[in-house]
Amino acid sequence: MLLGVLMVLVVLGLNRRIISVPFPMAAKITGIHAARVVLILLLQTAQWAVVFPHVPFLTWMLFLTAQMVLSRLPFLPNQDLMMVGLGMSLTHYVDAPEAAVAGMFLVSGALFQAVNLGSFLLTSVGDHAPRHEAIDPEDMVEEEQEAA
Repeated sequence: MLLGVLMVLVVLGLNRRIISVPFPMAAKITGIHAARVVLILLLQTAQWAVVFPHVPFLTWMLFLTAQMVLSRLPFLPNQDLMMVGLGMSLTHYVDAPEAAVAGMFLVSGALFQAVNLGSFLLTSVGDHAPRHEAIDPEDMVEEEQEAA
């Protein structure tokens, strides 16, 4: 915990050297990603609680923690399948049929992808869409000629 707080302070202190995005834009981006992650976690927990209402909340926290750890591992080719495998190895905590648990985790993976697609579409249109100035190819040729 202390290391995490220290890392946040270092990043905030070196903000201009690490990230050249203005603070309001960085705060907006952070808010969008935080909202997406929280929405996914809440939807998954609600889904799991509906499918298996007899399972305690702390068991779902164990699954969510394992999912968060797996999602942070670099170079993991298919995290959704790894989560299904991990979920299958933890089925004795849930006291439910393996087929139901496997289906639940597969639907969770699809839900994750759907929320990511939705957040992409919502932030790609309207006022949230990045604005790019059109570049005239003739201007680029003129700049290259001037440089030479």
